[in-house]
Amino acid sequence: MMVTVDKILEKVEDLPSPDFVVQRIVQVASNPNASAKEVSQVISTDPSLSSRILKIANSAYYGIPRKISVLSEAVMILGFKTVRNLALSVFTYDRFFKKIDEKSPIDRKRLWRHFVVTAVIA
Repeated sequence: MMVTVDKILEKVEDLPSPDFVVQRIVQVASNPNASAKEVSQVISTDPSLSSRILKIANSAYYGIPRKISVLSEAVMILGFKTVRNLALSVFTYDRFFKKIDEKSPIDRKRLWRHFVVTAVIA
């Protein structure tokens, strides 16, 4: 059985983001003197978040005509504030809303989309 990159990325996205990584992303992304390279180096320590940020940077919303595969480019496209907000949203989702069971009246996918849209708009 051949494993595709998409299948690997699906599994990677299921991993929670560690607290210290999110704290460091917030710290570095809030620094006006930080570079996209510095922010992307911190993000790269979390494969799940890296995957999500690349996926969002490659979404139709941003209209980039080529595939973005370098994390620092994705950070430049999204901007520090959006990256910081996404990191916080991912952390919140992983810690609190992944625990909602399937019988819950809360629609997890809809709630997650709300988080992402809010982060992008912010």
